[in-house]
Amino acid sequence: MSESPAPDIVASSELLARVRNTDIAVLLGEELDKATLLAALAARGELTQRLRGGRWLALEAARAGGASWAEIDAAEARWESGSAREHYERALALQRDYGLVDPKRCDPGPPELPAAPSPLADGGRLEPQGAPSDRSPQRTTGRSR
Repeated sequence: MSESPAPDIVASSELLARVRNTDIAVLLGEELDKATLLAALAARGELTQRLRGGRWLALEAARAGGASWAEIDAAEARWESGSAREHYERALALQRDYGLVDPKRCDPGPPELPAAPSPLADGGRLEPQGAPSDRSPQRTTGRSR
């Protein structure tokens, strides 16, 4: 038989219900007391923190399932390309620093080359070079040759 969680630990589903019920009441124009509104605000903050805190584990699970970093970035459409990998590597390094994971723990996904830098990253631009029959774009930096 398992023990009940400590009284100060509230299930995420309970927090979510508190937030949703308050949101619906506000949208319906119901009068709510200050304590209810503050409890919903605190619940929203706790849910956000729990989701952020577990993001690196979700990234690791997706990689272990065979997802590429590009696929993970696409699934998290709100994030810039490459940010999922950076977040995972930073979080894993912190977990190692605090001794919370095995020091040898690493990205469980398929091997990938680091993202190649964009040829335009240093302010260069693509312009056609050479004879009219040879119009393949060439990288230029704006400096004279």
